[in-house]
Amino acid sequence: MSYFVEEKIELEKLILDLFSRRNAKNHFSDEEKAELEKLILKLIKRSDTLNYFSREEKIELEKLKFDSKIEPSFDLMRSCLVWSDERPDRYSTESYDRLRDLWIARYFIYHSNIPEKEWWISEQARIYYKICWKTAFESGVKWPGFRKERLFLRGEDKEYLREELEKLRSSTEL
Repeated sequence: MSYFVEEKIELEKLILDLFSRRNAKNHFSDEEKAELEKLILKLIKRSDTLNYFSREEKIELEKLKFDSKIEPSFDLMRSCLVWSDERPDRYSTESYDRLRDLWIARYFIYHSNIPEKEWWISEQARIYYKICWKTAFESGVKWPGFRKERLFLRGEDKEYLREELEKLRSSTEL
């Protein structure tokens, strides 16, 4: 086993240990949250060679051209909006997984208008998505999904998202 793999396994063990030490209310202290964020960020960086996207993924993403005229679609599985100019044609499953994580992160951070403490995902997932977004955004890749037009929705896009989320809620209440 390589040193890199051993280090990754050790980081994963540290993260799991931190989760096992949560207090009786099932919450983290501020110090534990900071420690967890550092460990997850270190794991992401180790996993992706110090970048969220590989060199090849960045090349494909930067070929994408922002189109202000296209309408978003609603991704039912992830409950978020996605625009067709945000998806490269030739992307591996792992690459799409990273993009999907960014679509989810964008929803929670920018589109949901839900205070973070009320997100319906686990604390571990909250931290993970925030770190994915920060790491990818800071990588400098010119992806249409990072444009302000995609972060701050137009009125019609907000309404479309609201309607789709309402349909989803109604269908799951049956």
